[in-house]
Amino acid sequence: MSGCTIYFREDDAIVVSQGISVSGFGLSVKPFLKMSLPVAPRVIGALVVLALESQREGGPDNLEEGEELLRFARARSWKALEVGSRLVGIGERNSVVTVRPHERRERGGGFLAPGDLAGQCPLNADEVGQLVLEKAEECR
Repeated sequence: MSGCTIYFREDDAIVVSQGISVSGFGLSVKPFLKMSLPVAPRVIGALVVLALESQREGGPDNLEEGEELLRFARARSWKALEVGSRLVGIGERNSVVTVRPHERRERGGGFLAPGDLAGQCPLNADEVGQLVLEKAEECR
């Protein structure tokens, strides 16, 4: 299964590929892709497909790329990135894409993904983009 996340912030969307370290930790890894909003479904869908195809496994257990993501997003901290963002998580398995809108946790930071809000579509840039934009509106 491959995965990526999208941070919707003000007038931008940042697509981030997900990797798995040698110890099994999930990490934010390059490429980091940013686009201005509003964006056509096909454009955001194509960037999501690129991020899904870029997933890496077996990388080092370091946080350097996470720190690079903060700089890329122009956020001073993870909390600053979270507070101003809506988060959509995306996974792909056997050419089926699952898109999950997340909600910000009230305490302790981070996001939660209620499973009942997830949607699925085929691995096709147009359909993925349309579903991502729909699910981004469901973020709380």
